[in-house]
Amino acid sequence: SVAAVVNVKRCKKLDVPQYVQADSKWGDDVYDHLGWMLVYNKIRHKGCALTASAMVSSYFTKPYNFQTDPSKLNLDLKENSGYTRDPIRGFGNIKWFVVACLSKAMEFDYLNSVDKKGIITDQKIREIIENKIDNNIPVIIKAPGVIAKYHYYVIKGKCSDGWIVHDPLLGPDRKKKFEEIDILGTRIFNPVPYPAPCKRSIWSWLSSPAELIITDPSSNKTGFDAISQTIIRNIPNSTYFEDAIDNDET
Repeated sequence: SVAAVVNVKRCKKLDVPQYVQADSKWGDDVYDHLGWMLVYNKIRHKGCALTASAMVSSYFTKPYNFQTDPSKLNLDLKENSGYTRDPIRGFGNIKWFVVACLSKAMEFDYLNSVDKKGIITDQKIREIIENKIDNNIPVIIKAPGVIAKYHYYVIKGKCSDGWIVHDPLLGPDRKKKFEEIDILGTRIFNPVPYPAPCKRSIWSWLSSPAELIITDPSSNKTGFDAISQTIIRNIPNSTYFEDAIDNDET
């Protein structure tokens, strides 16, 4: 007798809307307040985190017949101080909690939005992502960029051997083996009953290569500890990470 063994790669996929940052509907929209720059100032150039945010926001608001897109979210962020301000460059990174406020259907997950550093290992990040996908929550990840310092994807599913991602640059439903993506961090939103009130946050930032550490009245600290070279997150409902839509030199 002959026995045949078939390995079935089981996959779970979430129904996350698909957006591409270079789409003709918004690809040539000016990102943030970059109008003074002559080149590389459009959503197609800078909008991977923006596009990923629009996908996740639309996923959570779809049951309420409300969805955003990169163009609308870009305008809403500009009108609601949703970008960090940089008077030299004229643009900023996304304030993730503002994306949550605009959706009214999700809140920013400070506990699980982390960067790989110190005690936050590859295994820890994978556990966070797998837990979220199991609970029907897509995850925005930060990975090394090609031109920019970082690139942001949406993980919308998992299989036994890898992730299923929507890539704002290269397109939707791309299968990536676990070892193919160097996941440097997670940016996560959790669903809340619609319409949820906005939970405002204190959002502090510095331009690299500087690091920041904050101490609250109870002497709890959140930030980067230069002595131990680790990230500390002792202030309740706080996090610390690095975002970038450009490289350090330009």
